[in-house]
Amino acid sequence: MGSVLHPSLQGHVWDTHTHVFGPPERYPLAPTRGYTPPVRWIDQLGKASAVASVAHLVMVHPSVYGPDLSALTDALAAGGGKYRGVAVVAPDASTARFAELHQAGIRALRFNLVSVAGTSFEGFDALAAKAAEHGWHAQIFIHPRNLSDVIALRARTSIPFVLDHFGGFHAGTDLDSPAWEALLTLVRDANCYVKLSGFYRLSKEGFPYADLDPMVKSLAAASMDRLIWGSDWPHTWFFEQASGKPPPYADLLQPITRNFPDLASQRRILIDNPRQLYA
Repeated sequence: MGSVLHPSLQGHVWDTHTHVFGPPERYPLAPTRGYTPPVRWIDQLGKASAVASVAHLVMVHPSVYGPDLSALTDALAAGGGKYRGVAVVAPDASTARFAELHQAGIRALRFNLVSVAGTSFEGFDALAAKAAEHGWHAQIFIHPRNLSDVIALRARTSIPFVLDHFGGFHAGTDLDSPAWEALLTLVRDANCYVKLSGFYRLSKEGFPYADLDPMVKSLAAASMDRLIWGSDWPHTWFFEQASGKPPPYADLLQPITRNFPDLASQRRILIDNPRQLYA
């Protein structure tokens, strides 16, 4: 059963990291962006995820749209309230705007310090205060060098944090390094989750991404209650690189089922933990 999703979990799994891209004539791309994506809309995402028995999808606002949330909110509306979203929100957004986004299915703020046309932590405190009123969290995409900033922010707010893609650490990371230990401390001692996602971005060996297993096990030893999974569909790294072939969607569950073959662990990472954040 090492590479198999337990049958009782099929149709209940949460994928906490996906993106959608609509027709550019309807959803204009930002002039300054890191890549130009093909159309990958909610119907295609639904078909890909269904093959892997994934039922719950979280769509993350991509940097190529700048501050325009139209594609995200339209995709959420097309899902009829079934899906959840993560949005980039302006620091001066009104209370009414937060209420509107919550009604649309948004459950988190996105801070992206990695991508071209990403964001910063400007206005974080004001945004976090409004997010707290709706039970949202902060989803943060960083390089490991940004961890000190995250630790400082963590001390100033009560909302949960979710760190994308292993907190930005790549395969081969020294698990005895101060930076990795800082990440583990956040996971152990603070309301901070790590997203087991972006395997294809972070692996040096490629599928089945076994060179990331030591990091997975280290994070699990720190706290099984703070791990969630995401596919990163449709795998924007390949658009950024303009080369290579995205992995089949179902392949991206294999690092989870391989490292956590037991039912209880799979349920925690794929259902219980994400439900705390997005349900």
